[in-house]
Amino acid sequence: MVKDGRTRLALWLALFAMVWGAGCGYIADKNRIRIATMDGKPITRGDLTKILHDMDPDERPTIKTRGDLLKALQNYIDMRLKNELAKSLKDQGKIHVPRELAERIYLIKNPEQVGMIGNPEEYKLTQRDIEYMKQERELGIDKELEKLEAEQAVAFRIDEAMKSGLIQILDEEYQSEYETRKQDLKHYEKVSFRGVFVPASNPEAGSIAASIVGRLHAGESIDDVAKSLANAKADILEAQLSHDPRNQKFAGFWQQAAESKPGDIVGPIFIQGWERGRLDAQGKQILEQLPESLLVAQVVDEVPETQKTLEESKEALAPLILYAKVMDQLRKEHGVSIFEENLPDPSMYDTTRSSVIIR
Repeated sequence: MVKDGRTRLALWLALFAMVWGAGCGYIADKNRIRIATMDGKPITRGDLTKILHDMDPDERPTIKTRGDLLKALQNYIDMRLKNELAKSLKDQGKIHVPRELAERIYLIKNPEQVGMIGNPEEYKLTQRDIEYMKQERELGIDKELEKLEAEQAVAFRIDEAMKSGLIQILDEEYQSEYETRKQDLKHYEKVSFRGVFVPASNPEAGSIAASIVGRLHAGESIDDVAKSLANAKADILEAQLSHDPRNQKFAGFWQQAAESKPGDIVGPIFIQGWERGRLDAQGKQILEQLPESLLVAQVVDEVPETQKTLEESKEALAPLILYAKVMDQLRKEHGVSIFEENLPDPSMYDTTRSSVIIR
């Protein structure tokens, strides 16, 4: 009896140790929990953490909710799908993106690279610093090129699918997308104006612009005001602007000119990076860069913002719908499955730093 009792006790202890050990292993190995599959291979919590950690800080999403985690995972999977498609199409010679285009985009995003590498003495850069920055630039260009190739690959796939009739857009799909994006589908407000601008380099620009406001309110014409200020290099500007909120160049103008009426005086407005068209000596239309200036303008006409109809919106909606359809096809072809219930607690992550911190 004693022997049998000891045997049973030993078995129970062994079983307990196995269960406890497995439990501890599970707790310790939460990073191995599968949250998605693609091409028959798992994507784990640990993979997601590494993905977020390796992102550039300016591209890393803020993680506050489970929905944020899901979106980050979906974006990662979609990027992998697009990159694989791009590689396949490149190997077949069906797509090509010039590296120069990727370089231009990179330098637009990182203008300091041009100045620093071009003037190493001014920034007190050593040869080692310069070599490091050049390597960083090449890596950055590689990333931009990869993004461009990925989007070109999807565009190629859309074009091929449309030609072969594999995808089409149903009326109800247009309607659904229209209802989702209706708030952004507008005919933007437009304002036509004539005004006088004074270069900001003139130390008296502020007082001159203020005097222009008073003179226009008093009834003087734009032409007479500009002519009297020729010595201050004042000039006339005529334009029609569309109130597209995505175009930040004209944000200062719209802060004062939105919903204005013909005859209203707006300004002074600081303008930067504006251009105007003019005819050159051969009568050809060219764009002329305006100096940073203070502008005072008189509204000539205003067309209020109106809602676009479904029919007017179809041209803008079609690419969005087709893009979503092709991405859905790619997910199915690669057997993508996401297990939302296995996503980790978002409070574990602090993505507000230069790297991901696991709490």
